[in-house]
Amino acid sequence: MRGRPSDIRLLVLDVDGVLTDGRLYYSDSGWEAKAFNAHDGQGIKLLRGRGIKTAIISGRSSEAVRRRAEELGIDEVRLGVKDKLSTLGEILTKYGISPQQAAYIGDDVGDLEVMKSVGFPVAVANAHESVKRVAAYVTKRNGGDGAVREICDMLIYADETNKGNVNAVRIGDIRIGGGASLALIAGPCVIESRDHSLKMAEAIRSVAERIGIPFIFKSSYDKANRSSIRSYRGPGLDEGLRILDEVRRHVGVPVLSDVHCVRQIPAAAEVLDVIQIPAFLCRQTDLLIEAGKTGKPINV
Repeated sequence: MRGRPSDIRLLVLDVDGVLTDGRLYYSDSGWEAKAFNAHDGQGIKLLRGRGIKTAIISGRSSEAVRRRAEELGIDEVRLGVKDKLSTLGEILTKYGISPQQAAYIGDDVGDLEVMKSVGFPVAVANAHESVKRVAAYVTKRNGGDGAVREICDMLIYADETNKGNVNAVRIGDIRIGGGASLALIAGPCVIESRDHSLKMAEAIRSVAERIGIPFIFKSSYDKANRSSIRSYRGPGLDEGLRILDEVRRHVGVPVLSDVHCVRQIPAAAEVLDVIQIPAFLCRQTDLLIEAGKTGKPINV
């Protein structure tokens, strides 16, 4: 039986392909280097701050991994392991944690046995297909590129919800509700053009950073509630989402826009961080249900 994120008391990580992108760097003298993602590290620290144990189990030995684990305060670091399943059992016994209360993030066939034994097995987005098939969840980010942070955020949110902070919502690194500080959702009512959207997003971000509040860019690709048939409605779904995706990538802020019918939702969910349901459509049950199925935060 699979566990739930809210049940997890131990997060176990593979290294190559999970904490790193899987590439190995060697100097002419045989010196080995690895690249780690700072966001992953911060997620691990936040997780440990909530009392959730963390562990690394890797088949390779690496001084770089040992040093990184020490920096992050990871509870158990097991390197050069031949039998990952037995090593996991030792860690579970040490802390009095059941397999159902453990999560494991893996990427390749060497992780399969362990993943099958834990309550919440996770595969990174670029994992081997056999690993994805046994996973309870597949991350949206690749290994070494924020996949670990994605799971840390999920476990933190589940822990908050489990403790009664049900009003807390996470949009990337932004936390809304549950006692979090004010966040700003702002932008042009309708997308005028690519250049205008980028300029406005940069200007509002600058103001938000200066006063110290999180910012989510909002603009509509189609204003379907105009009072005149001759009024400008926006660039439409495809061009509008392309512009919003560019704002998201180049300005570095989450983006929000509204959907008007069920068929728009799959394309919108590929780009938007928040899906908005316009007030005049808030009683359209099918629209709300399909938007909710995306797993994205919904602003009604």
